[in-house]
Amino acid sequence: MTVEHPRPRTLTITAWIFLLLASGLPRIIAQEIFDYEVSFDLSSAFAAIIIIIGLTLTFVWSDVRSLRQFFILFLVLVAAEWFIYTKADQLPIYRSWLSNPSFNVFMLAEQSLRLMVTLAIIVALFILKKTRDAFFLVRGDTSAMAEPVRWMGIKDGERWNKLGRNFAIIISSGTLAFLVLAGRPPLDIVVRALPFYLPF
Repeated sequence: MTVEHPRPRTLTITAWIFLLLASGLPRIIAQEIFDYEVSFDLSSAFAAIIIIIGLTLTFVWSDVRSLRQFFILFLVLVAAEWFIYTKADQLPIYRSWLSNPSFNVFMLAEQSLRLMVTLAIIVALFILKKTRDAFFLVRGDTSAMAEPVRWMGIKDGERWNKLGRNFAIIISSGTLAFLVLAGRPPLDIVVRALPFYLPF
């Protein structure tokens, strides 16, 4: 008789419990159900405490020891987001960009802040994993076969390079449609965007 080892299930359940507790879910519940406004500082502190508890658990419970790097990265993410969105975005240059009425200027500032958080995670991954191959920061085989996913329209035998092209067209078209309906950009912007679609 074969007895299923409970460890994979234990890892999954533990990771999901701490992920949900450290996510925005508690803040949403507090604000929407209990009408209690949660500041970003308080939300970040609560998430950090939850993650530190999870990280401590990996030192005393052998079944979840392999989640240690998960909690470390999660802690880096929370710390990076707190620093970037409470300190870096208060710099005078960012204040001027973020208050600029131009969508292009505002979005450039917003995305550059997100890029800083992403770079912090990549640095942490390099420290933990040593090589970029170990955390998939390498180019894969774009002509590899994709597994079929019926609800997404991915069929047997389709390759990622074709799927990527199709999804890029669909997502870009949806974004362009939203921008046209919401902001009605000048026609010349649409005309300049057309060459990016024509090669496909």
